[in-house]
Amino acid sequence: MTWLDRFPGLPRLTARLYVLMGLLDRYGEESAVIDALRESRAKSPVPPGLQAHVVPDTGPGTLSGLSCEIEELLGDGEPRKAVDLARATAAWLRGVAPRAGELDPRYADLGEVVEHSEKDIEEAAAEL
Repeated sequence: MTWLDRFPGLPRLTARLYVLMGLLDRYGEESAVIDALRESRAKSPVPPGLQAHVVPDTGPGTLSGLSCEIEELLGDGEPRKAVDLARATAAWLRGVAPRAGELDPRYADLGEVVEHSEKDIEEAAAEL
């Protein structure tokens, strides 16, 4: 990804979206994160921007499913739609990060990690 990130435009955006997808895949299997996502959906069943993308049941496949959708949009030549989905997904994950950190201190920095990824994606998306 470091090599691809050196090239502006779509290559850089692709690299940065893949970093976020890696985070989604990594954290989406963690019980504290899943519990925080479930609690979030109990308060607000459909996270903003994810109406057509989340299924009613939140579980270990939720974030990885969103990751796959981002990848599919990129593959279909829809980078702006991929960015929109990435923004909404990252905002949701960042929003539940404090609760995940309460449930398991290993995730205390999750919000910062996601925020950094969001900023990188925004920077690359502005180059399109």
